[in-house]
Amino acid sequence: MRKLLSADFYRLGRDKAFWIGALAMLAYTVGAMLSNCHQAMEDVESGFPYALETFYFVYALLIGLLISVFTSLFLGSEYSDGTIRNKLVVGHKRSDVYLSKLFANIAFSLILLFFGLLGGLCGIISRVMESGQYDLGIPAGQCIFYGVLCGGLYPDRDALHQ
Repeated sequence: MRKLLSADFYRLGRDKAFWIGALAMLAYTVGAMLSNCHQAMEDVESGFPYALETFYFVYALLIGLLISVFTSLFLGSEYSDGTIRNKLVVGHKRSDVYLSKLFANIAFSLILLFFGLLGGLCGIISRVMESGQYDLGIPAGQCIFYGVLCGGLYPDRDALHQ
């Protein structure tokens, strides 16, 4: 199972669809956050306040599409090339092969989530730079909750080697 995982993660790092999807997610969230942050700042001046968190999770619209496209490309190319059949012939269990594919797709999803959150930080930085205020309108408890949630999603590397 460890060899299958390392092969899938190696292939994931070299896959063009992976990097195109990750950069598309980053570009989309940066563009959306900068545009929405600028709009929110104009609306605050006119008396209609927006909180930045209404725009922060705009990437959720794109993440499902990118994951479905990547999964079909990642699995479909191995199936059509006969790589999955070769892995089964060598002696790997079918469940191990498909579990390694599942873990690679979960890793891709988490990386897309990270790029979406990273792109969202551009809006926060932009808001601070434009307004000169360091009050972002996000409660500290909510920031701590999201930090703990993201910290809990980090996989335990030792568990993969057992």
